[in-house]
Amino acid sequence: MLNNKKKTYNTIFSIITALLILFCFIGINILKVKGYNESVNSDNVKALYVRADTAALRLEDKYVQIYKQYIEYLKEEEYEKANMLITDSGHISAFEKIIGLILATELNGVVINVKDDAGNVTIPSQSEYIKEIESYNGQLYDIDTKIEKLKNYGIYTIARVVVFKDDILSEKKEHSIKYDNGELWRDYSNFAWVNPYDEYVQQYNIEVAKQAAVTGFDEIQFDYVRFPEKFSQYEISKSYLEENIRQDELIRLFLKTAYSQLNPYNVKISADVFGCVAHLWDDPLNIDIGQIWYNLTQEVDYISPMVYPSHYRGTNWYTYSDPNKHPYEVVKGAIEDSLLINSAFKDRAKIRFWLQDFSMYEYEYGPMQILDQVKALHEKGIDTYMFWNNKNIYEPDNYLILESRTVADISNRYHVHQISRNNPVDAVKRYIDANISKNPYEIFILTAINNRGGEYKDFIANIKYLDIKSYEITDSRSSFNTAQVFLNVKTDTVSEKWVVFLILEQGIWKINGYYVN
Repeated sequence: MLNNKKKTYNTIFSIITALLILFCFIGINILKVKGYNESVNSDNVKALYVRADTAALRLEDKYVQIYKQYIEYLKEEEYEKANMLITDSGHISAFEKIIGLILATELNGVVINVKDDAGNVTIPSQSEYIKEIESYNGQLYDIDTKIEKLKNYGIYTIARVVVFKDDILSEKKEHSIKYDNGELWRDYSNFAWVNPYDEYVQQYNIEVAKQAAVTGFDEIQFDYVRFPEKFSQYEISKSYLEENIRQDELIRLFLKTAYSQLNPYNVKISADVFGCVAHLWDDPLNIDIGQIWYNLTQEVDYISPMVYPSHYRGTNWYTYSDPNKHPYEVVKGAIEDSLLINSAFKDRAKIRFWLQDFSMYEYEYGPMQILDQVKALHEKGIDTYMFWNNKNIYEPDNYLILESRTVADISNRYHVHQISRNNPVDAVKRYIDANISKNPYEIFILTAINNRGGEYKDFIANIKYLDIKSYEITDSRSSFNTAQVFLNVKTDTVSEKWVVFLILEQGIWKINGYYVN
């Protein structure tokens, strides 16, 4: 009798165990379906920005396929067929046109507003935070169906979450940037901002991101993850900035917390940053907005500099002419800055750039301007990007011109980025000159990661500059990923012969040590 009971218990236990295993298997696979889109490699995403009101429009396969065929006719230069097809097709929504364009070209992703610039949450949510603020506007009530369709098309989906610029949440004035009399502070565009130091504000935005992940988006993209521009110049800033951690440290903590909380949802995390963040290091401008590269790249999967040429007006960083009219030069220079600065970190984000598909300052952006920007990427072995057009009008010719391009071969493990002065001799010159001029940023960038600490603040706290007054390079030799540079060095007291050893690290030549004869 006891044996029979034991057998019964064993049978029940086996069944329960099997059910638990099956449940876990099903759960994991449901998560895979709802989360990351395995049909598109996130390192090769080529996406278009889509406003929520555009994504709210009809998305029927019949019209998507018609527009896709229209693009195919244009590609084959069968313009009569294209015109007849589009004339007889009836109304095609702006969203259907975007998806048709993506399916007919090498584009493969969309960036959809889940929380927009005004603070509207555009997708349904069960979060108590969002219910309390009443920020859901009903715009994308059918987002589950839309996401399912996009996944069936093999399209990578990115949820754009505008973080600290927020008119709606600011109405709860205990969370806003406000004057002592309770009046909301507004920036030069008349937008209200919430207090980035407020833990409720931070969690509220993370809750929006969680809902996007549950809905099935492949990636969460935090935009306006910063303080207002030139905030410290306003008198009101003192009550927010004084006795608090530095702005960029706060932004890093927010991203770190968000990444940790979103980790179970199987989504990628990215952050949009100003293009100047790659060009300037501890610059007051970047500290002021809270975007310092070394406090961003270690906390997300992708960092996305907005390298719109029109936004570089007033600088001569990459061209002495109007930057808006020189998209190739601007994007090329911004890429070089980004690759160089990012190579300094072991645990670093990958880079996916925002490019410009809009016209400003009476200069038209068309196929050649689009091509110039992508060409700059391809020359550096990069084949991922996002295009911004706030009107969501994407002209087919702008993207058909990209179909015949050849992507740079990046299969070589020791790929050398073709960056100005990126060779062993120039690396040594820059490194020694940085020591002579006491430039810690340049030394940090040019030192191999394994030869220094990972955190910049620790590095500069313990830096010891080389005692060099002058030098002369006499010879150099290199293999595919290592090099030696020989030089005569003079200090205050002696003359010496040095051999400097270099390695190729993330396509950038770095100092890996030196030997004194």
